[in-house]
Amino acid sequence: PERLVKQGDVLLGSAAACQRVVGQAVSVAATALVELGHRWQASESGESGEGGDHNGHQRDGGEAAPAHFTVAAPVWRQALRTAVAVTISYGLGALYDVSFSYWGTIATLVLMQPLGANTWLRVVERAAGSAVGGVLTAILIARLSGPWEMLLFIAPLSAAVIALRLVNYGLFVVFVTPMFVLVSDFIHPASHLIATRVINEAIGACIGLAGSLLLWPEKEKGALSDAIVAALAANMAFATGALRTPLDALARIDPLRSAAGVASARAEIARQRMLLQGRSSAAHLGQVHDILAALRTVCGAANIVTITRQCEPDGEDLALADRYDALTSLLNSDIAGSGERSARAPVPVSRHDDLGQAVHALVLAVQDYATVTRPEFTRSTVKHG
Repeated sequence: PERLVKQGDVLLGSAAACQRVVGQAVSVAATALVELGHRWQASESGESGEGGDHNGHQRDGGEAAPAHFTVAAPVWRQALRTAVAVTISYGLGALYDVSFSYWGTIATLVLMQPLGANTWLRVVERAAGSAVGGVLTAILIARLSGPWEMLLFIAPLSAAVIALRLVNYGLFVVFVTPMFVLVSDFIHPASHLIATRVINEAIGACIGLAGSLLLWPEKEKGALSDAIVAALAANMAFATGALRTPLDALARIDPLRSAAGVASARAEIARQRMLLQGRSSAAHLGQVHDILAALRTVCGAANIVTITRQCEPDGEDLALADRYDALTSLLNSDIAGSGERSARAPVPVSRHDDLGQAVHALVLAVQDYATVTRPEFTRSTVKHG
């Protein structure tokens, strides 16, 4: 236990210097290891553990142990939704004596996702994969004549299932369907296995989809707008950081670059969810796509600034960065539909370099979005320095 505690403390010290996702994950794991080590020491010494009790609020070295574990409301909500849907699926299978009804229960379990759009995507992937897998299963059953031949095919199918589990869900289902059917036929031979699989999949998919849409669905109102605002702020912060940062400190803007990429990716994912929900016209996703493409261009142009700069930032760079800060606030107001609008108070934008042209394209894309979402919005002519 002494080695475990010592090495856990080393991990905690290293993770403290990294506040990003990996550092936080390592910190959580290392905290668990250190707590395990202290409890191990206490059990060997026959004491309750002077480094911290099991509710533990204080460890050796004065470090406070984590408070008691709590589960967030969305987790409880998803757990309850899944439990209700799976119970209904199991109950229907038992009530009507459906053969292999656990197939439908499994389908319900794996299809239900916290967000409705993700459930739709999973339904499409599972339906397409089951259709292709069903055809493959029918061919195999028609061709295979004995249990040994089945075993020869079950082994590679199982290997494909394990290999594709984390690669692509649709391909995973293509191979898991014949594997399940062949194993079931091998253990409990029965007729109409493929039809039984289709019936169970349909029941499970309908119940899972209904559960996701009807049982306390997650609300995504304003999620796309918030994601766009966050992406715009992060990318413009990276652009202004590229303009302001001295040559000997360019490494300091790496977190800004990373945050810009992550925020853009989150906004793109939010747009894809809206697209899967069939809300492309209501959410004006065409204009959103233009904004996100412009943000990627701004990020790329800011990268060029950091790579090609050969002199320290001058007064013009700093003044331009200040104007970009003001412009960011106005553009976010255009997207959110509040505050001052860039149409009423256009900010001069330089077009003498790639970054200036990228920012100019972003301004036009945001104003197009605002014009479509709010008819009273009138796009201005952007002044150029």
